[in-house]
Amino acid sequence: MQEWDRTNEAPLHSMLAEAADHGLLGITIPVEYGGLGLFAIDYALAVEEICRVSHSWLPAEVIFRTSGPGPNIILGAAEERCRQKFLPDIVGGRRTCAIALTEPDHGTAMTDLETTAVDDGDVYILNGKKRYVTGCPEDDLYTVFVRFRDTPGAAGVGAIVVEKGMPGLTAEPGRR
Repeated sequence: MQEWDRTNEAPLHSMLAEAADHGLLGITIPVEYGGLGLFAIDYALAVEEICRVSHSWLPAEVIFRTSGPGPNIILGAAEERCRQKFLPDIVGGRRTCAIALTEPDHGTAMTDLETTAVDDGDVYILNGKKRYVTGCPEDDLYTVFVRFRDTPGAAGVGAIVVEKGMPGLTAEPGRR
């Protein structure tokens, strides 16, 4: 794991496969989407135990990517087709999902988000920058927090799923 820290690289896919072998993917995702249908406390205990034995957050990171905030935000999506499109692949370990919340000028203050999403009819056009996206750029999906309206504070804030490779998305590894 010291090598992972030194090179800023970790074997994501082998850790994902091992977590899948141990039945640790999709802990909090309902059974109808392929998850285990358990509770947040089950997720927290699994993460705690993995961190305890490995002395690192990295092996628990794959559980975060299949059961954490990103997949759970998708679970709360208004449209069933969004849940059907993404959750089975996330829970099956075929795709991973990060959250993109932190912004360069505001940190994690959701009420101060500057990243915007404008409905262009068929798609939303996002404009903004994020920083410290967990798992970036290895993840396949990003639950991006945006401002839908020019209303100050929490009103108008929401999230949109952005798939890796979409036009305009640039994801770069962190710098030390």
